[in-house]
Amino acid sequence: MSDEQIVSPEVAQAADKALKEIRSRSFSGRHPELGKMVKCQVCERRHRSSIVCEQKFSTGRYDLRDPKPLLIAGVTPETETVVESRKIRALIGARLFAKKRLHPHPNKRMLRFVELVRQFTPDEYEQEDLVRARKKAARILAQEFGRRGFLPPIWQRRKEDDNAGTSTQE
Repeated sequence: MSDEQIVSPEVAQAADKALKEIRSRSFSGRHPELGKMVKCQVCERRHRSSIVCEQKFSTGRYDLRDPKPLLIAGVTPETETVVESRKIRALIGARLFAKKRLHPHPNKRMLRFVELVRQFTPDEYEQEDLVRARKKAARILAQEFGRRGFLPPIWQRRKEDDNAGTSTQE
């Protein structure tokens, strides 16, 4: 016998029919393990139906219906007043009570401003010298970075000039 197998015409015809049917299927029909492409309602993306997205809901740490927060470990009658004072922040969140820093961190422009003011003020100076140095530094930085943040509005400059004029007359 030779290496070639003799195939009956019925078997060859059935194989051709099967191959033709397989090739006519869609990709998901040819690869059922992957599944069809679907638009997922959970992740709002298009992916295979074999990938199952699970919808997760966030759960709060506190029950908002109860005015008291859930008991925190270590709360005793003595420390309960401390917990009561923090209750609003614990229930609502500290972000709502946040405000601007009293002493903000210096940024690039303010560091440059301080450097220029120090450069323009003499070693021994009076208050007027400091005011002059600040104004000169503000003008230089306004040219360098733009007006915003360095030159006060016109009404404020007029008010400062009026106050400076009354203090020199005394």
